[in-house]
Amino acid sequence: MKYEDIIYNSNLPALKLNISYPQKKIIKELKNLSNKYFINQLGNEYWKGTALRGLAHDKPRPCIEYGYDDENKVPYIWTEAASKCPDTVSFLKDFFCTKLYRVIVRNLKSGGKIHPHFDSFKNALGVSDKTSSGNTKFLILSIDWPKNTIFNIGKHHLPIKTGEAWLLNYSLVHEVANYSNFDRYMLTITGDLDNSEKFKNSVEESYLKNSKMIFSEKKVIC
Repeated sequence: MKYEDIIYNSNLPALKLNISYPQKKIIKELKNLSNKYFINQLGNEYWKGTALRGLAHDKPRPCIEYGYDDENKVPYIWTEAASKCPDTVSFLKDFFCTKLYRVIVRNLKSGGKIHPHFDSFKNALGVSDKTSSGNTKFLILSIDWPKNTIFNIGKHHLPIKTGEAWLLNYSLVHEVANYSNFDRYMLTITGDLDNSEKFKNSVEESYLKNSKMIFSEKKVIC
């Protein structure tokens, strides 16, 4: 299948992408970020976020929450937090070679949970049309993913591990719980990824290798 068919017609709950990135360098930078950069997400004291790229480091939420309805009209910048993460920023610029919108660090603290929710009305991979418009695509990098972290999506539990990259079907209800003794760190990358040749090639190659991956049934989150 070609890129657009995979995104819009594969009907997968998620797709693991075979993207290599400097995980050890990135997690070192993220863990060294001062707590002052992180804010609670949606009032959840266990779910912290900061923007490496956004309106400001303390504005990691979707643009519609700050009065914008078009990603291309938002004056995104590489933030003060990004200046502390040169290896992370260098990888993102070199790999994607296209217009990036938000780049968000999401830290789910030990014992933290994110309630069941969905982010898109459209059945597609990497699309969140409740919070963005146009051709914005969403990719997650599991920078540090403790073993006892549960990520349920639809009827499935995703076997996400540290150092991986995933496209999610955000039209499915998903939830997360960190039952480990360590923080979970994830990067959410949004941008005009339709114009990134490396990204599109990765999606097509990964589909051939990973689209038959069998996911286990979702796990109970108490």
